Amino acid sequence: MLAPGLLALLLGGVGCYFTRSPSRPLPALAFQNPRVSQARCLVVFLPGFLDSPDSYRDNDFPRDLVASGAACDAVGVDLHFRYYGSVGVADMVYEDVLQPALARGYDEIWLVGISMGGMGTLLTASQYTEHIDGIVLIAPFVGEEHVLREIEAAGGARSWTPAESLGTEPWNQSNYTQKIWAWLRGYHTDPDSRPPLYIGWGADDRLGAADRLLADLMPEDHVVTRPGGHNWVTWRPIWRSLLDLVPMGRAGSRASSRVFAGSRGTQGSQATLGSQGMQGSQGMQGSQGMQGSQATLGSQATLGSQATLGIRGALGSRGALGSRGALGDQGALGR
Repeated sequence: MLAPGLLALLLGGVGCYFTRSPSRPLPALAFQNPRVSQARCLVVFLPGFLDSPDSYRDNDFPRDLVASGAACDAVGVDLHFRYYGSVGVADMVYEDVLQPALARGYDEIWLVGISMGGMGTLLTASQYTEHIDGIVLIAPFVGEEHVLREIEAAGGARSWTPAESLGTEPWNQSNYTQKIWAWLRGYHTDPDSRPPLYIGWGADDRLGAADRLLADLMPEDHVVTRPGGHNWVTWRPIWRSLLDLVPMGRAGSRASSRVFAGSRGTQGSQATLGSQGMQGSQGMQGSQGMQGSQATLGSQATLGSQATLGIRGALGSRGALGSRGALGDQGALGR
């Protein structure tokens, strides 16, 4: 769905990234908070273009989350570029990540998206709002340029008026930007109906002008800017600054009133929960960070006594616990 705009903006000629085939359930890298015996809060990391869940791990985002005092587990979802050729990105995240997490007892869910992952976050939050307790966007891609210019020409999102027919149109490649921004306008017209949203970007980021359009809808204390461009060197300080602001693992206000069935969600049995379990072991464990396990809520705990017994055996090259697999009903987060 997003290929034209993202390609024009970001394509950098890294061939092997584009040969990866989408798979279901969505692969992911799970991080269990070592300071919490049974977290009720889950932070979902969606990666940017040319990145993966390992990028969050390698840049210490889970470790910073733990250090902030947030009583949350985390999972990085390998929602790479090729998934965005479908209009069903939000459905995939709901079915393979949110629904299993809710079924396993997490009652507070935050989405964190960087760059392209910011678009995945907005697609998911706008279509499954009732399941999301908060959003963190760092240098997000927020849609096609011609729509953003239209919003800017109207004086910003507060004064921009989407087409009346937009609400009844199905999501497609032509209207996804308009539909997301129609939802974002709710932060102005009906803010209590939206999860809290925090945004940050580097002062020299090429996406900064577009991100400012979104930031104009937010309270000042929900916005962070720092020197730097569109890179991890800039994003980690922004993340740490945002962690001082966001109430992750401390909120609970929306969680208590959330309707878990969801207006578009899959109800009833856990048919979407994967059962592929462990397929290897490449996790990591920071000095005070979380244990990585790429079995994404896989079948039968990957962080328990058998966490080191993946197909690839014992400890990964980083000397840590973890295993690569898919999403299931009893896995990577050790419940």
